[in-house]
Amino acid sequence: AFIQLTKFKKRESELVTPTDKWTFFIKNAETLKMIPSFVDEEGLMTAFQEADKHNWKKEELIAYDNASIRIQDARGEKELAHEQGLEQGLEQGIEQGIEQGENNIIIEMYKEGLSIENIVKFTKVSIERVQHIINYYEKNKKA
Repeated sequence: AFIQLTKFKKRESELVTPTDKWTFFIKNAETLKMIPSFVDEEGLMTAFQEADKHNWKKEELIAYDNASIRIQDARGEKELAHEQGLEQGLEQGIEQGIEQGENNIIIEMYKEGLSIENIVKFTKVSIERVQHIINYYEKNKKA
């Protein structure tokens, strides 16, 4: 499509199609003081915002850039914290799973009649821990 900007005379209230809106932007972005109300598309909104920056003072651009950097830093910190939380949760879950599995094995060996000494020998778990697990099992199986 070929558009002659000099022949494009539509006003804001007459803009209907995306082509009309983009043509209006191309023709008038430099002179507009504010973003028009018809802007309902993200790409067009971004274009108007970027065009508006060209009218900003140096201090305004620096403040905007600094704010953008702070926002990006905060986003990065949040993502890093989330990843670290997932990693830590996974590690804790694995540790708990191993511990629970170990407890179950000790209880099953005990139920099968193995002595505490043999359970310690086969599982390589301390005698104190094996006794603690068996005592806990005996105490709670009656409840």
